[in-house]
Amino acid sequence: MFRFVDARPELAHWRPFPHTKTGEHCLDILSKPDRLPPSGKGEFFRRTAESSGRAGRRV
Repeated sequence: MFRFVDARPELAHWRPFPHTKTGEHCLDILSKPDRLPPSGKGEFFRRTAESSGRAGRRV
């Protein structure tokens, strides 16, 4: 999705939207106890933070 938007200059005004929504979705997953096993939350958080950092540099 990020590459699709980045490849189309006419969609530049949409660039922040997918980043924001993806971050919100990941935080929602972390906040609900039935979405991830407790042993996987640390890795999920780490990967989300890494991904968010990469996406944030494009905005």
